[in-house]
Amino acid sequence: MTTIELKKVLIHRITEIISLTMEQRNEIIASKKEIEQGLYIEHEQLDKEVARWLNAS
Repeated sequence: MTTIELKKVLIHRITEIISLTMEQRNEIIASKKEIEQGLYIEHEQLDKEVARWLNAS
């Protein structure tokens, strides 16, 4: 299962378990759209970028 698929499953399960406000639902919808458009960064890549920033100073 890819990261995108795991995120979708997690978001779906959370919405089934927890009662969300309309604002929270809208944020989830917006996040899903961003993921579908590829507007995200993998955790491993983010770790590398943070390490690079920390080492640059």
